[in-house]
Amino acid sequence: MTIVGAGQCYITASAAGNNNYYTATPVERTLVVAKAPQVITFAPLENEYTYGDAPIALVATSNTGNVTFTSSNPAKLMIVGTNAIINGAGTFTITASLDEDANYLAASTSQEIIVNKANLTVTANNASRVYGEANPEFAYSYKGFVNGDTKAEITATIQVSSDANLSSPVGTYEIVTTATTDDNYNIVCKKGVLTIEKAALTISTQPSSREYGENNPEFVFAYSGFKNEENSDVLTSLPQAYTTAKKTSPANTYPVYVSGATAQNYVIAYKEGSLVVNKAPLTIKALDATRKRLDVNPEFELSISGYKLEETVEVLDKLPTIQCEADVNSPAGTYPIVLLNDGYAANYEYNLVNGILTIEKLQFTITVLSEDESMGTVSGGGTYDEEETINIYATPKVHHHFVKWNDDNKNVKRSVVVTQNVTYTATFAIDKHTITTSVNDGTKGFVSGAGEYDYGTMIKLTAVPYEGYQFNHWSDGNTLNPRMVEVVNNVSYTAEFGVKKCVVTLKTSDYVMGRVSGGGTYNYGTYIELKAIPNSGYKFSHWSNGKTYNPYTMAIQDDLNLVAYFEDESLNDAEQTDVVFTGDATLDSVIINTTGNAAQFIWPVIDGATLYTLVIWADEAQTIKVCTLTFNTSGQLVNIDFSNNAPARMHNQAAKADNVQNVALAFTVTGLSQNSRYSFDMEAKNGQSETIDSTHGYFETSGLMDLNTTNSQPAMDKIQKLLINGQIYIVRGDKTYTLQGQEVK
Repeated sequence: MTIVGAGQCYITASAAGNNNYYTATPVERTLVVAKAPQVITFAPLENEYTYGDAPIALVATSNTGNVTFTSSNPAKLMIVGTNAIINGAGTFTITASLDEDANYLAASTSQEIIVNKANLTVTANNASRVYGEANPEFAYSYKGFVNGDTKAEITATIQVSSDANLSSPVGTYEIVTTATTDDNYNIVCKKGVLTIEKAALTISTQPSSREYGENNPEFVFAYSGFKNEENSDVLTSLPQAYTTAKKTSPANTYPVYVSGATAQNYVIAYKEGSLVVNKAPLTIKALDATRKRLDVNPEFELSISGYKLEETVEVLDKLPTIQCEADVNSPAGTYPIVLLNDGYAANYEYNLVNGILTIEKLQFTITVLSEDESMGTVSGGGTYDEEETINIYATPKVHHHFVKWNDDNKNVKRSVVVTQNVTYTATFAIDKHTITTSVNDGTKGFVSGAGEYDYGTMIKLTAVPYEGYQFNHWSDGNTLNPRMVEVVNNVSYTAEFGVKKCVVTLKTSDYVMGRVSGGGTYNYGTYIELKAIPNSGYKFSHWSNGKTYNPYTMAIQDDLNLVAYFEDESLNDAEQTDVVFTGDATLDSVIINTTGNAAQFIWPVIDGATLYTLVIWADEAQTIKVCTLTFNTSGQLVNIDFSNNAPARMHNQAAKADNVQNVALAFTVTGLSQNSRYSFDMEAKNGQSETIDSTHGYFETSGLMDLNTTNSQPAMDKIQKLLINGQIYIVRGDKTYTLQGQEVK
């Protein structure tokens, strides 16, 4: 058996039968022939190559067949037959291989090679620009391409730049080239040169002008070409300007020359400017004029202002012509004085201002007077043009009214046409008002005082009740009678009368001793009964009016104020010596008891008073003060002031008694001269040292005086004091009085 190939086969052993034997059962066996290995011989390659080298020859042999080659990166290392063509740099594996066939296994062997990058030089191209401009777009060039490459095959990014900017001064600057990594080339960068040249700057003067006769202006330079928002501050020397025009140069146009400027970054050129000398303005004004109607026009005059160089009218070639259309017959009004534009001057431009001729109306004086300026005023007078309509006014003062003008016109405001000199006089009068009076019942009383009165008059209205009636009040609630009324408008007053009311006020001198009954308010003429009711152990003594009736019956006709006095049944009449004042006590009720050299003062307690002062004078003229005594309400002496020549003395006789109202204070002054006349002043003051009551009177050092009847005259009749049933009475001549000054019938 000969093996001719690899694989699996089956071998069968069999024996044919014969006469003696049957045919044997075949026996089959499997034979596997494995594939034989192949051997490749791959000629060694160089380890390194460079991008751009020639194709690499590949040599490999085999004991069985033809060897094939493959590359690990066919794009960059391409196998063509037995050559490896270099298309890019990198590390590559070249594999020689035999394919598996029916009898042989596949075989391969590899080698690794390195293809280095080729060198490529990139050089920045030289460039130039002007100062202040942006850098140009920089260019560059390549040197060293292989394999027919161009810049299109370059994967590296090439950048070209310079540190020079807009502000970089004139000079040279590097142009730097940079590159990123390329797939196939080592890029070598080379610099270029950027040259910055001076910029062009043109200097001239701005157009300028002035008037004839003025100084040249300060020329303003105009620049064209500055870069980077620069200005003349960058100039190393400033330009200068000059012109041939002088102050006296006539109106014309003159060149302005510029020179002298230098700058680091600029090439400077100059441009000629201009100065225009204009004609100076000369104002010629026709002066305003005035004349009266029917007069001829005056000779019109001119006012000229604006001369230069102290020149005068002689330099003017021709003055303008003056015209006015008004003539002697023109009516009153205004007319233009016109200057015609027919004048000329070489160095002056005329500014013509027309004037005004005013033809005035004739004038007259209107005089406005007030007949009485305390009653009213006038206005509107003055000097006015003829035929002018004016207003004159008559203004009455408060509570007065206008009557008429002297021409009988009765308009407070009137219009007057001015035709001549006139005087107007206004007459005024005070307002009058009517006061009307009435009564609610004519049977009870009447009123006087009604009538017509001038404003502000004070009049007296008197309501007079008939017997048995009383005045209650006026219709406006006022209760004064009589009352004073100021006349300010028309008013009606009604007097309200009613039946006379009599108030009976009863008091007891001591509630411990007894009580009273019968007090109240009664109509006039009513019979009343008053009772004094003593308590146990006491008896009625008398009423304060001296009456001893009990009950006390009377027909009431006036208000009555009585005090019932009681006494201890065990006491004699002579022991009842209290001095009592009733009603609203005043200092006018003071009692003076005199002896040869002493005076006793008995005065009531004044409601609200805290201090009392008594001053005694030596005579009526009050030239010598005897003494000043000050007391409090308890009768205590507060202060004594004696004169040097009248050493009077005093002592306290009595003080306010408990449970007795209005008990008097009594003081005696001694050391007085006998049969002499004295004057006195009394005051009652409250806690704020304000006087609330006062009186003045006289006394002599013999006798008794009641100030209710003599406030200013001394007692001329013999005066006696009597004590009757505990009540003190004053006897004067043939009349008897209570301590309150009421006559006892």
